[in-house]
Amino acid sequence: MFTKSSLSSVGNTFAAPLSNTGAAISKPLSLYQKFHDNFSIILADTPELRKDAMRIRYLAYCVENPFENPEDNLEGLEQDVYDEKAHMALVRHNKSGINIGTTRLIVKDEKHALPIEGVVHDEVVKSVKHMSYNVGEISRFCIAQTRKKKIDDDSAILNLGFLGIVAGSFMLCRTHNITHWVGAMEPFLFKKLEMIGLKMDYVGETFLYHGERRPFFSDISNILEKMSYTHNDVWHLMAR
Repeated sequence: MFTKSSLSSVGNTFAAPLSNTGAAISKPLSLYQKFHDNFSIILADTPELRKDAMRIRYLAYCVENPFENPEDNLEGLEQDVYDEKAHMALVRHNKSGINIGTTRLIVKDEKHALPIEGVVHDEVVKSVKHMSYNVGEISRFCIAQTRKKKIDDDSAILNLGFLGIVAGSFMLCRTHNITHWVGAMEPFLFKKLEMIGLKMDYVGETFLYHGERRPFFSDISNILEKMSYTHNDVWHLMAR
């Protein structure tokens, strides 16, 4: 499941100062350059990196927001039965070396249900396991505000971390040849994603699970194609 994360105005490129001296004016720094100058997206492919992803989740879901019971998540690690076969990514602030965000991908497996299948009864979601598409569920998509506040950097830069967990989700899907996303998130986050040109396709009705959630099922290539027209600067970050 997705939960609320901070997001500043990120849809525009960042302009360099104009020169009045007659010297050549440098090109505006692209959003892609701005992000990668300040953040890295890392595949959590070692035990320690995976543990750090779970620590971020613990802060986001057990401390900062009371979504999960801390007593059910020992040693400051938020984890569940799906983590064993899940793929994870981290967003790292380059200057400080602090990981501030994470996202998780669970790949469809005919032998095991995806997490969303246990809470959503829409026909599209129920039929996911039988589809010929390579389907993955994105979940545990969060920024740890506690870690973010420890970093001494401009707030506009730090808010780019949200783009990092979105880009990390796309990276996981490319790495594991996923063509379609399924999941559920709160209406607030749908709106935030639409601000950066990422529009999910709704399926089913809103339901209650740690607050309001709405399920979605989306073709990733269609999302990126639309984004390339409406938010080209964001597309360059997400599609690479």
